Formats: sequence, structure tokens, C-alpha cells
Amino acid sequence: MNSKRNKKGDEVTSSSIFSFFNKIEKRRKFRAILIVLFLILLLCLESFLIVFLIKKQNNQHPTIEREYLVENIEMSRYQAAVEYIISCFDNETGGFTREPIRQFIDDNSPVEKPYIWSTWLSFGTLINLNETTKINTTLLVNWIEAKLNDNPDYYGPEDLLGVYKILSFLNETDRVSEQSWVNMIMDDYIEEGGFRSHKDGPAPARNTYFAYILFQELNELNQVNWTKATEYVLSWQKPSGYFSHPLIPSGENIGETVYAYSFLNISSQNHLINNTRLTEIISESFDLNYYLAYRLSIAYVLLDFALINGMSYLSLFTENEAMLQGIKQSQQNLHGNFPFEWKDESFGDIYDTCRAITIFSKNNKLDLLTENITIIHPPLSPFFEISETGSEFIVFLVSSVLGLQGIIVLVKKKKMKI
Repeated sequence: MNSKRNKKGDEVTSSSIFSFFNKIEKRRKFRAILIVLFLILLLCLESFLIVFLIKKQNNQHPTIEREYLVENIEMSRYQAAVEYIISCFDNETGGFTREPIRQFIDDNSPVEKPYIWSTWLSFGTLINLNETTKINTTLLVNWIEAKLNDNPDYYGPEDLLGVYKILSFLNETDRVSEQSWVNMIMDDYIEEGGFRSHKDGPAPARNTYFAYILFQELNELNQVNWTKATEYVLSWQKPSGYFSHPLIPSGENIGETVYAYSFLNISSQNHLINNTRLTEIISESFDLNYYLAYRLSIAYVLLDFALINGMSYLSLFTENEAMLQGIKQSQQNLHGNFPFEWKDESFGDIYDTCRAITIFSKNNKLDLLTENITIIHPPLSPFFEISETGSEFIVFLVSSVLGLQGIIVLVKKKKMKI
């Protein structure tokens, strides 16, 4: 009897022990599941934190869409210059900055805002080179329209003519009414007969030329008394035949001289031009022994003068080939841009690079830029391109794989203990 009770007691005890261990086993499995879920939660939080940090870093330079994965890229001189121009396009806003985004990153300086003048010069150069397909023109037009609406009285005739030319090329001039164009130009008109370079700025002779051209494009030349404008322009002429700039009235400025003569030419006032002295001035300005001849701005102005007045650039300047070779050799290996003065190591921005490439183009000498050059820091990387979303996905994927491997290791260790 006692043996049966003992046997039954043993069974009860065994059952209790089994139930106890079974409960412990279930608790361990439950705890293991909780641990796995907790680790997965931590993994997700880690991934989202990494993505957040990437976005925060990208927001500091919102115009960056390409990652600079390569250095010391070999490309043609022409391609390097084009890439430099394109790298100044702000994909966030639609305008062009004076310097490429990459340069601001390298210098740890804030990215500047795009400007009207750098935009029309850059895009105008891309039009001339047939490279406009690399730019989001819809974004560009929207940016121009917004800038003109926000600051209608700030831009001078030179800016406005450039913007008008861009919109005309894209068949978007109706974005701004004709009366608005007229109002913006006349906002720069001064009582003496000239035009300011911008709101409250000086009124150099060159802006009379640009105002005339734009009014001519709009068929609105009757808006201004051009006799009075001519008198104003001539008031800046020096006895030497050169013209001065309002900021340095006692000096002689080749740029002002060229555009003053060009204005007299396009407004059919050739009788006021001393062609003999004009030829001498051009020769003096293009003397390669003369310091100013090494400035791209001077070479560009003289090129502009030849084009405006229907002259041959090559016939005007006998040392043209030497100049082109000098500009070519001055191209800088850092970003592929051209310097302000091609005989020195001075830095050049988008203005100088556009002027240089235009000089080669208008002289039918782009073939001089076909040889390769090694760019230390390409302004853009045409070979490797990763979008922000792609970067985030890769980070998320890598962190997820590493996290899952960690979870598997922990689960295996847990099973071994059980």
C-alpha cells in the first residue's frame, strides 16, 4: 500500500518537476524571443539614426547630389572646363554660383547663393557649347522668374539682357511681361541719360550699351532719348580717346572704352567714332607685353567688341595664337578652371572659366583643348554617381545585415546554454 502511494507520489513529483522545467523552458524561450525583438528594435533605431545623420549632413550642403568617390581624374581640358561650369549649377534652387559646390566643401566654407550674372554667363556659355542638356532648365527658368519677381529693381541692363537671352533661348520670355522688362530697365535710368549697373550703383557707359540692346530686342527703343544718352556716354571720354569708369573717373578703362564705341556703332553714330584712334587703342590693349593683356576679362571684352562690330578677331589681333596657348596652359589642375590672369597662378571662378572657353569657341579653337589633363579634385564625378536615397538604402542594408548576424550569434549562444 505504502509502495503504491510512494509510486504515485513519485509520479506526481516527476510530473511536477517536468511541469516546472517545462515552464522554465517556456520562460526561457519567451525571454529569448523578447531579447530578439528588443535587438531588432535597437537595430531599427540604429539604422534610422544613421539615415538621420546622413540627411543632416546633406542638409548642410543642400545642392550636393553626387558623392566624390574619385580623385585625380584624367579628362580632356574641354571636358574639365565644362564640368567646372556645370558644377556651379545649384540643383536645389536652379541658379549658378560663382564657384563650384566642391570647392566650398574643400574650404569648409558656407555654400554661396546663385547670382543672376553668374547664371546668365554660365548658361549662355553652355548654350554656345551645346551642353545645355546637362542642366535642369525647368528649375533654371523657375529660379529666374522668382528672382526677377523678388528683386525687380535690383538688376542692371547687363543682368537683364543676359536673363532675357536665356529665356528667349528657352522660349520662356512670356514668363515676364514686356512692360515688366521695360520697367526694370527704366528703374536703372538716371536723369543725366545713363543707366545704373544695379540699384543705387554707378552708371558706367557699358550699361547704356546693354540697355540699348535690350530695348532693341523688345522693340521699345522709343522709351529713351538716345541723344541725351549719347551725350552722357561721351562725357566719360578722356582726351586720350579712352573712356573712364564712374568709380575711377580719372583713369582709363578698356572695358568702358570698348562698350562706349560699340554703343556708338550700334546706334548708327559712327561719325562720332575716331576709327584710327580706336584701332590704336585696341592694339595697345592687346599688346602681350602690357600687363592688362593677360587678363581674361580684357581678352573677352575685345572678343565681344569684334563680334558686336562684325570684325574678325583674328585680323584684329595678330598675337591671337600666342594668347590662346597662354590661356590653355594656365588651366588649373585642381578643379579644371581657368585663372583670372593667365600669366600668374591667380585663382579664377565661373566668370573667368566661361570667358576662357568662349574665347576658344569663338576663335574656332576648341580643338586646342582636346588633350588630357589630370584634375586633382573633379568638381563633379561623371563616373560614379550615388543619390542620397541610394546612400541611405546601402547604409540601412549593411547595418541590417550586421545586426541580424549579431542576433543569430546571441540566439545560438542562448540555445547552447539551454
